[in-house]
Amino acid sequence: MMNEIKQLRWMAMFSSFCGLAIILIYSVIVNTNSMFESNLQLWEVSQDFFNFLFPLFATIPFCTLLFLEVKEGYLTFVHNRIKLKKYLKLKYQAGALLCGVSIFLVSFISFIIILYLIDIRFPVSDAEVEMRYFFDGIRLNQPLIYGFFLSLWRGLLGIVYYTLTFNLVFFTSNIFIVSTGGFIYSLIENFIFSILGIPQYSMTSSLIPTRVNPEWTTISSLLIGPLILIFFIAVFMILQKRRGVFN
Repeated sequence: MMNEIKQLRWMAMFSSFCGLAIILIYSVIVNTNSMFESNLQLWEVSQDFFNFLFPLFATIPFCTLLFLEVKEGYLTFVHNRIKLKKYLKLKYQAGALLCGVSIFLVSFISFIIILYLIDIRFPVSDAEVEMRYFFDGIRLNQPLIYGFFLSLWRGLLGIVYYTLTFNLVFFTSNIFIVSTGGFIYSLIENFIFSILGIPQYSMTSSLIPTRVNPEWTTISSLLIGPLILIFFIAVFMILQKRRGVFN
């Protein structure tokens, strides 16, 4: 698996750098135009644009190489060195690991920088703030723990999106569909839940717990979106098995 990690590491590093730059630049912009209760709130708001592009950061850097191998017929020669099923398993594990670590680092490093190195330009006193958030005790009293586990959770969500795209690679030769599949799914799913009046159950809300009314955010609302996406991934995997893709 180390060889696969080496092949993807530069893409992962470049993707992480771009994601971190987007968050920090956005934090400077919103910090000069808005009032915030705390640096933690600034960090949460600063990730809006990155979170919008989140599925792309979780898929394109880690699935592009596999897509090219499939499209160019490279996998037909893999049998000479290693079983295809084992090769693809190593590919998936390497990509999932780098994806999770990359997303986690982008989120947590930006958290550290914004929380400890940036001064809020227009602070608002606690007395003026009425909203309360999910896991408010940890969020307010132990923000470092809150930021760590939220970043870890986002890393896991990144792996879920990566898994979707990993399976899409074997269903189409259109790189646009493969590279934007997770992003399009995110837009459609978020739109459907909004129309139904339950936006707290979407993947976007799972990624951003403070996105909706804090009273709506629960453990179940965080899990439903990812579980629905996992269900669709399972369907793809069943179809792949019937087609004998991994044999």
